[in-house]
Amino acid sequence: MFAHQDVSFFSNSWLEEIERFLDSITNLGIAGVVGMIESGSSNQKRGRNIITHGEPPEIWPWGNQISKPEPVQTLDECLIIIPKSIFDVFEFDEKIIVDWHLYAVDYCLSAKERGLEAYVLPMELYHLSNAIRRQKFPSLAGPFPDMYYVTLDKLIKKHCDSFERIYTTCGDWSTSYPSIFQRSYYIQRVIVGLEILFRH
Repeated sequence: MFAHQDVSFFSNSWLEEIERFLDSITNLGIAGVVGMIESGSSNQKRGRNIITHGEPPEIWPWGNQISKPEPVQTLDECLIIIPKSIFDVFEFDEKIIVDWHLYAVDYCLSAKERGLEAYVLPMELYHLSNAIRRQKFPSLAGPFPDMYYVTLDKLIKKHCDSFERIYTTCGDWSTSYPSIFQRSYYIQRVIVGLEILFRH
């Protein structure tokens, strides 16, 4: 299990409960408590979790309440669990992950490319952090730190043959264009519109 330093469990039996869920899943590559499915028109509709975050605590805005494990495309890094038998075969890709951004996203996509599944679990959890720190000038550089986009571009190049889009808790990203063309919300919406147009 890999977890941020600012997460808290709600019960002393949390680990026992999560173990029962994990034992019920076949073909498991990685599991977590916040995930994104591929269908839906926004992060809020794609999100899956039952966690709270921030101070004072509030329900995570990108999520739909779940009562059983659900397959997702990617997981957030706040807490993930990888079976030892899987992690012994392939670990985090240090050529792609240059700092602490998107390592769970890359692992989920890599697991899927190996025929394994990523699951979000219906486990309550408190995560203190509200979000990653935004850039001072988001309209020019994008809303996230520079290293986020460095890693994102490596993800796009690595997984473009397997996925048309990568859905994360920080947004959805086309694998047809470098991140520099997607950092602005408005440019990103134009790209989505063009993809839909040429698909039909």
